[in-house]
Amino acid sequence: LSLRVHISRKERADAQVVTGHIGVHIGKDYRGEDVVAYTAPILKSNWFIVSKMDLKEVRSEARETEILLVIILSFIIISTLSGLYWFYYSKQKNFYKNLYLKEEEFSTVVNSIGDAVITTDEEGLIKYLNPKAEQLTGWTTSEAIDKNLESIFKIVNEETRLPVDNPADKVLKQG
Repeated sequence: LSLRVHISRKERADAQVVTGHIGVHIGKDYRGEDVVAYTAPILKSNWFIVSKMDLKEVRSEARETEILLVIILSFIIISTLSGLYWFYYSKQKNFYKNLYLKEEEFSTVVNSIGDAVITTDEEGLIKYLNPKAEQLTGWTTSEAIDKNLESIFKIVNEETRLPVDNPADKVLKQG
């Protein structure tokens, strides 16, 4: 009971209760350590009670909770991102699988047609010739790729043998 503290030291939890502060207070204790204290007068006496806990101890418990929350949130975020990636990957896989099947179907149909089929891009550059078109033009698909349609396939009038406007040009220009 020989410890004495002047009430003007506002940082001290025990000095706060004497000046009328009742409730939770963050300050220093007699050791000079930071503490969280609850201060209150004892009824029907001249005494006061100060219940304290070191701030380090309070923060360590909060730190444990904080670490647990970070771990849980990280798990939730990683799980969500993994699920979204799996969903996207599965959609892409199905898309490309269907595209491949359609391409196979197209290739089978075009290759089995008895007519010559030549496909081009929007600029009129050759992209594919079926076997009948290769036979008719004398070009293979690998030789004709990215060449202009008119340089591979020339249309002439049956009677006059003069060049005729290519109808594919009209389709390409008008869409």
